[in-house]
Amino acid sequence: MKVTVFPLVLLASLNLPLAAHAQGTVRGAQEGAAQGAREGGPIGEVIGGAVGAVTGTIGGILGVDDRRHFHEYVARQHHPSYRYNELRVGGAGPFVDGLIPAVISRLAERHRRIEFNVTESDPPTLCRMLRERRLDLAICRMSSLMYSEDLEADSLFDEPLFVVAGLDNRWSRRRKIDLVELLDEPWTMPEQDNVAMALITDCFHSAGVTPPTPQVVSDSMATRTRLVEMGPFLTFLPGSALHFGAGRLRVKILPVALSMKAPPTQVITLKNRTPNAIARLFIDELHSIARPLKKGPRERRDASHPIKQANPAAPAKVTERRNNFAQGTTRT
Repeated sequence: MKVTVFPLVLLASLNLPLAAHAQGTVRGAQEGAAQGAREGGPIGEVIGGAVGAVTGTIGGILGVDDRRHFHEYVARQHHPSYRYNELRVGGAGPFVDGLIPAVISRLAERHRRIEFNVTESDPPTLCRMLRERRLDLAICRMSSLMYSEDLEADSLFDEPLFVVAGLDNRWSRRRKIDLVELLDEPWTMPEQDNVAMALITDCFHSAGVTPPTPQVVSDSMATRTRLVEMGPFLTFLPGSALHFGAGRLRVKILPVALSMKAPPTQVITLKNRTPNAIARLFIDELHSIARPLKKGPRERRDASHPIKQANPAAPAKVTERRNNFAQGTTRT
């Protein structure tokens, strides 16, 4: 009978240090017994309790019960059986194009052993991938309908939209423009179910007009931007894309007053799932690099004249994490 496993398991657990028992044995036994009872009745409860006790004890010795310290421990010790050096990041198009590469560039320079896996998708898909444990974190703007109790959001900055035209577009020479004047111009816009399109629609409704029918529809921000750079098209671009694309994008923000309340750009993680050491380092760097984007829209009116980044000293907490993490991941 399988019940004979119990004395052997109990004997093995008794041979482990008493300090370890105090850390994990009791909780492991309780959780194992509960799961065993659900799956195998009274016998399963006995076996599950014994196995859970041993598992909890070993977890106590290794520090697995305190997951934050465990992740930092394996990162410092370079345990080959644990993927301490991988981070899976998801983002919507505007952030994959600008914000995320900017953060990765900073971290990769200091921590060459970190491996980054970046996925571009829409917010609903990114949230599903978080729940499936296929992503460690995601960066996007979420509508109120997407929020749920199993997700945790950390706001980075408010993300305004701007009407942009190519540098050679005739509207780029105007000093003041009413949104109504642009209704008959060729537009390129996102799909209707895109979060950005909902904001664009609100802008036109706030001006008392119906949104124009776009000549080109695409959820690819790169496609829309290239059309604006190469021809007479107009589009809406988020402030962060203009900020990180300064010096590269051949577009200009048009002086159009827009009425909108944009949802903030947020870091989305799975609630009750402790972020690993690299994820926390990434989030700290996100907040650091996003500081200029928390300023008013007037301070970043033109993509060809970006906000000057003074690279302020990082907070002591961030600096301490960087130094601690460098002991385990920086190659000298």
